[in-house]
Amino acid sequence: MGQSARDYYLGQLQEMLAADRASQDATADMAELASSETLKIALENGVCGIGDGIEIVEAILKAHGQPAKGRENKGMSGLVVDTERTALADDFDDEDARDAAILMQFQRFTHFGLASYAALVSEAKRLGLDEDAKKLQTCLDNARDGWDEMQSILEERA
Repeated sequence: MGQSARDYYLGQLQEMLAADRASQDATADMAELASSETLKIALENGVCGIGDGIEIVEAILKAHGQPAKGRENKGMSGLVVDTERTALADDFDDEDARDAAILMQFQRFTHFGLASYAALVSEAKRLGLDEDAKKLQTCLDNARDGWDEMQSILEERA
């Protein structure tokens, strides 16, 4: 017997949980290395925002009787590996170059979050899980705020 739409949705929540945990760790690492105070603060805000998302997804999973253990998301795993290879690498000639790499990598994380949370909101609504949709919309809004904050920093650097 195959999985139901609800089972698939819960599986995607598990993947989102693991993705958020992985991106939170990598974002904290990037915040430590950022030289721009504005960027450092924005990344620290990102760590907090991702933490809020983790709490929300854990609560939703628990409300559905599921353990909040997470399940690897290979897309986010790839982004984290790429971040370790680029933004967190030791081979930068100057701080500005590293900050540029950090900005680009965090934007990739944020784009992943925007796409994933938007899909989860839509699926929760389709399944009639209005409380889930409302909570996940908060995560989506937070991801948009993070995106906007990084876009502002990118525009200031231009």
